[in-house]
Amino acid sequence: MPINMPGKKIKIGGVLLVLLICLFLFRYPIMRGFGQFLISSDEDQKVSHAFVLSGGAFDRAPKGASLFLNGFADTIVCTGESIPHDLLAIGVPYSEGEITRRFVIENGVPEGNVKLIEKGTSTMEESEIILNYCQQNGITKIGIVSTKFHTKRIRRVFDKKFKDSGITVLVLGADATAYDEEKWWEGEYGLINLNNEYIKIAYYWLKY
Repeated sequence: MPINMPGKKIKIGGVLLVLLICLFLFRYPIMRGFGQFLISSDEDQKVSHAFVLSGGAFDRAPKGASLFLNGFADTIVCTGESIPHDLLAIGVPYSEGEITRRFVIENGVPEGNVKLIEKGTSTMEESEIILNYCQQNGITKIGIVSTKFHTKRIRRVFDKKFKDSGITVLVLGADATAYDEEKWWEGEYGLINLNNEYIKIAYYWLKY
């Protein structure tokens, strides 16, 4: 029996049209889901040390300071050795770790309770540095502070690195100030950060 090609094309076209309509009607929940997939943050709990990862100091330093000021952390440790190019351009050679340290202090944490580890240029490097620091200092429970959209990848890296170490690791997400994680598509910064994080996740899965 010959196949009715025009009729088949109409059916396929109809299915595609319905799919497009559904995608349009549910676009906001779908896009919100893409953002929520990236977030894997624990509730604030008491730790001896909270490590604020390099980069994004404007968002992460206040979160680190809040942990200390609300009694969830005794010591804030800022990591990172990279110097932002914009600072190099004006002759201010502050590392990302030093920038975070200064901002944590500005947010109310006494200088004596803030430490600096001016090492690490990536999440993977920082995980190794932090593990060594904890083992050398007998630290058994820590918090890792980063921006919320980075927390899923960070959890995977630290869970793998700290496996069998006997050290409890909490991942503590900081809210972004340049965009709303629930409506990331409304601005350029949200789109860029979500896109970059998915690329990093793919890179980390392939490399590590």
